[in-house]
Amino acid sequence: MRSKVVHTDIIDDMEDAVEEIREGFSDFVLCKNSMGVIFAEEDVEYEELYGELSKYWDFSFIGCTTMCMISGEGFLHGGISVMIMTGDDVNFSAGITGRLTGENYKQELTDLYDRLSSELDDEVKLIYGYSDSIKSPGSISGQAIVNLMNEYSNGTLMFGGVASDDMDYSGSKIFFNGSVKEEAFVMAMISGNIEPKYVHVVSLDDRLSPSYTITRSDDNVVYKLGDYTLTEVLEREGFNTDKHDVLREYLQTPFLLTREVDGEKITMARSISFINHEDGSGVFLGEMPEGATLEIGYMNREYVKSSLDRAMNYLIKETQESDHEYSTTFCCSCISRYLVLSNQIEGEADGWTKKLPEGISFMGMYSYGEVCPVRSDKTGKGYNAFHNITFTMMAV
Repeated sequence: MRSKVVHTDIIDDMEDAVEEIREGFSDFVLCKNSMGVIFAEEDVEYEELYGELSKYWDFSFIGCTTMCMISGEGFLHGGISVMIMTGDDVNFSAGITGRLTGENYKQELTDLYDRLSSELDDEVKLIYGYSDSIKSPGSISGQAIVNLMNEYSNGTLMFGGVASDDMDYSGSKIFFNGSVKEEAFVMAMISGNIEPKYVHVVSLDDRLSPSYTITRSDDNVVYKLGDYTLTEVLEREGFNTDKHDVLREYLQTPFLLTREVDGEKITMARSISFINHEDGSGVFLGEMPEGATLEIGYMNREYVKSSLDRAMNYLIKETQESDHEYSTTFCCSCISRYLVLSNQIEGEADGWTKKLPEGISFMGMYSYGEVCPVRSDKTGKGYNAFHNITFTMMAV
């Protein structure tokens, strides 16, 4: 499989934007099977964009809105990024659900999975997709989507994220061909001659608290840690709990969740978004199962750079040691990292763009949640997981 990424800053005239995109792909020869991925800022008129793209390319496009993007050129504040993947020995199928609700999401997701997998003749190697799942309290979470798809697909590797916007939580959307939807899920399945490699980085240089066991929780709400309410533990550790909406206040102190899956321990990051002063509970942006342990970490700007260097080195080593040829790298980085790094955000992109091997295309976005497998410490086996405050990469 080969791929190429083209970016344009033009967002007010889709005909001009697509003309620039076409010029960027003028030397890119398509193979038997192709698919496109689009990341765009929320002000882009996507229906018009696809209308212009479809005049020249008849394969499927999936994508989503994002606050900002990353490419082989580095950090991009806005515009439109398009990747085209193509190959004679790979196959793609893509589609989108309707609006997901508590009543229909299982049926919508499994129906889409069945339809897309039936379009492929061989084993699905990768499920790649984006959700729009933070619009309202009733939105189906990215965690719920990962849990269901992981079970239904028997653990097929998943990668992707949650569409973002300019932090007003109202402009995020997902795309499939000419369709633009909210509170839905768009995905592609890829089969054939691929062997995805992946890595995720939380970038914490210290843990500020002892380990607490979650003794009472419900989905993403934590009520008790040991014998204490969540707010009692936070106050014990020196944190302010006066506010209700605390997402920004806790950005530099993410929580580390360690849980057991198939007898193996895996760890991922979690963000807390709300505190309930009536019962002392907290709402997190991800599943918080009883029996798991929780620690409070600290995100350091300088450590972010060094940890990303190590992650990039690991992914390069993994791909170089494989018999497969790699041409494509996707990344998904949490919006919270963008806010924490602030005016140093371009440094996050510098860490990998300078190290990209020749011939490898790179495309990424800043999200409201990341989907990437987690490796167990004991066996190295990967388990699909939903993350917060995390940087993820996948090479194909």
